[in-house]
Amino acid sequence: MFVVGLLAASAVMASGCQGRVAGTPDLAPVTGTITVDGQPADKANVSFEGPGNKVSFGNTDSTGRYEMNYIHQLKGAAIGANTVKITTRLEAPSPAGYVDPIPAKYNARTTLKADVKAGPNVINFELTTKKE
Repeated sequence: MFVVGLLAASAVMASGCQGRVAGTPDLAPVTGTITVDGQPADKANVSFEGPGNKVSFGNTDSTGRYEMNYIHQLKGAAIGANTVKITTRLEAPSPAGYVDPIPAKYNARTTLKADVKAGPNVINFELTTKKE
């Protein structure tokens, strides 16, 4: 009987480690690709701000691919409506007078939105530097 109880407790603990951490929102996996003027957005920072100001972050690779991460190595973004910001990632502090080549309408004054659903999400962004 002790062994059965120990196994049951271990199963609960294992499922808790893989599931939700206390205080975190409901998360869903989010991946995608970001392009700027048709070219992969290499070294871009991506943030999703979901319900309750819960923020997830990601970075693009040389192909423009990103994957969102929450805290404590939890992958994903908050389920629901998210405001998205995309900026260029710098390797060092910004030089004086630096202007991000990604327009402010995608970061400081973002107009980007993403609706994260339960289950895997693939959300691509095709950005343009041309003025509308």
